[in-house]
Amino acid sequence: MVPDHAVEGESGKAPTAETDGQSPAVNLAGRKFSCRQELVDHIKGIQKRVAEAQTDGLLEAEDRFLLFHMALRHPRTALKLREPVRAIRYGVHQSFPQNKCFIFVFSNDLEEPVSWTKCVKELFPAPGGAAENSAGAGTGSGPPVKVPRTDEAGRAPQGELSRQEQALKLLSEEAASQKQHSDR
Repeated sequence: MVPDHAVEGESGKAPTAETDGQSPAVNLAGRKFSCRQELVDHIKGIQKRVAEAQTDGLLEAEDRFLLFHMALRHPRTALKLREPVRAIRYGVHQSFPQNKCFIFVFSNDLEEPVSWTKCVKELFPAPGGAAENSAGAGTGSGPPVKVPRTDEAGRAPQGELSRQEQALKLLSEEAASQKQHSDR
């Protein structure tokens, strides 16, 4: 039995992630993850289990189902999942020979690596919606400030001159000018 204080707060409403100041809980393949770190730890556990098994890297049914549900949250799902999925494995993909990743194996034997970190970022966005790899990340100062361009001497570049300032004419203007001179 669940204690009453866990179900309802002082307001008489059930506590939610929004009222606690946390991200909302996520349900993936029947598993509930209350925070980003909980999901990351679970995925790292999957990676460790597969690496220790020393097999071909194929995921077991429960892990495969969870990874498939995560992949549905990938920003480029439609491009990644273009054929029926036959298996999901963890290992090295030819596109990324230095890193291990989760790889979807399709019915036509083609493989597609899927970034689990991008899926996690979609499920648990960073506070304020700022990307972690942006120039202003971690400063808390809002969006990054643009730095004016300078040349080698440190001077700001001059703007482009207009057609009139460069004494350039369009062909139609030149033709009209020559026609006026020939009519005289």
